[in-house]
Amino acid sequence: MLRPSHPTPVLVALATCVAFLPAVVAQEFCFQHHYIARDLPVNARGYGDYGLTALVDIDRDGDLGFVCGGRANQPSQLYWFEYKNS
Repeated sequence: MLRPSHPTPVLVALATCVAFLPAVVAQEFCFQHHYIARDLPVNARGYGDYGLTALVDIDRDGDLGFVCGGRANQPSQLYWFEYKNS
């Protein structure tokens, strides 16, 4: 059986991942809460029914908009948030 004289790309990639693993694990993850709108309707317990969410280019301007909706209020509501470049 012939053995390759140089390491295969898979072994090189694996060795690289193992070498950098301690640095990645040592970093602390930090999340920051960002609000799009604080005035969306909620029920008596403070929860909104916005399980229907999507990122979509509704107006075909090349930027994704955030769309959310639900049935908490009748008639059902759809909210569309669009990023505006400044």
